Amino acid sequence: MPTQIFYENKEAAIFFLKEEYFIKLVSWEKWKKEEAWSNQVVPYVEAGFKDFVPLSHISEIIIVKCEEPPPKLKFLPKNC
Repeated sequence: MPTQIFYENKEAAIFFLKEEYFIKLVSWEKWKKEEAWSNQVVPYVEAGFKDFVPLSHISEIIIVKCEEPPPKLKFLPKNC
């Protein structure tokens, strides 16, 4: 899952891990317990690998290109 802002005319590569390697994923909860703050794992959403993921562990790569700017976000007042 991409976790960075996606800009117009930029591309993102989404890598899909082969199911047989799911067992090697580490939950964000374990990162929290180990206080591995230098690792970038989004709480409640992501899991990660301890080391680099070899390309042999990837089943598919999808390249996505944003061709128009994202809509401007309108923030709701705090009392909504």
